[in-house]
Amino acid sequence: MATLLSHYGYEQLEKFFNYYSLKRLLSSPGVGSIIFGALALLAGFGVREPTLSDIALGLFGCFLFLEGILMIASPSLALLRIDGITIVAIGIWNIAGSIASGKFSAFNVFFAILGIFQIDWGRKYLKFHGIMLKRPIAKPCKRILGEIDSLARDISKRKPQDDPNVIEFNASTTIGRAKWKANLLEDAAIFVRTDRRQILLAPRGDIEIESGYIDDWRNEIEAGIRIRDFLLKSRLKTDVLDHLLAWRKGEAQGEASQLSKQGDSQVLSS
Repeated sequence: MATLLSHYGYEQLEKFFNYYSLKRLLSSPGVGSIIFGALALLAGFGVREPTLSDIALGLFGCFLFLEGILMIASPSLALLRIDGITIVAIGIWNIAGSIASGKFSAFNVFFAILGIFQIDWGRKYLKFHGIMLKRPIAKPCKRILGEIDSLARDISKRKPQDDPNVIEFNASTTIGRAKWKANLLEDAAIFVRTDRRQILLAPRGDIEIESGYIDDWRNEIEAGIRIRDFLLKSRLKTDVLDHLLAWRKGEAQGEASQLSKQGDSQVLSS
């Protein structure tokens, strides 16, 4: 990390981190798009006498196949938006097809429910696209991407009990809930989803912590970790929040429980 910072600085490295996150986010749906595109191609053009609906299915399969290749080979915000729209369109197609059949069957119910989930999934991608539009992105070379991936792997494998500069917590974002880890550096922090689908870099001054509900039974606190315009809706153990607050403000640990009782949504600032 020190080598990357010395060569590129925070601003450029943040752009590289954002590109890495975009690439990781699009890789899985890219593979899925290739698979479903290939199946649609076979179903549409694999018949001897294709009908108009078969041809439409085959053309759609071709679109999905090419989209999937581009999502993996050359990820971009435009492809993230297209993928979101495509998923919503497939969801609407599945719901409309189930209703249009006029039959109440387990098959139609399954695809109608699947369509609802697909619409919600696509909506989340479109919302995430809006968030990423506000964030600076730059494509690094393959070597730098490899170093960022190694850094993300390293942080995701560290254990707080072995490394006092690492904290662990669960958080929800636009694209779902997951386990996160943060490496607290001298004047910045690196936040990593443990599945490495997102990595965030932020100087200490760009991080705000919004306190919320305290769960005395579980000794946990709901808190929002805001990194500029990006919000991690988190649930942290009290001692973990103490550690984060101490790092953020340079104050003594032990204030997390007291803070949460002062009221919801209190923003801590230096």
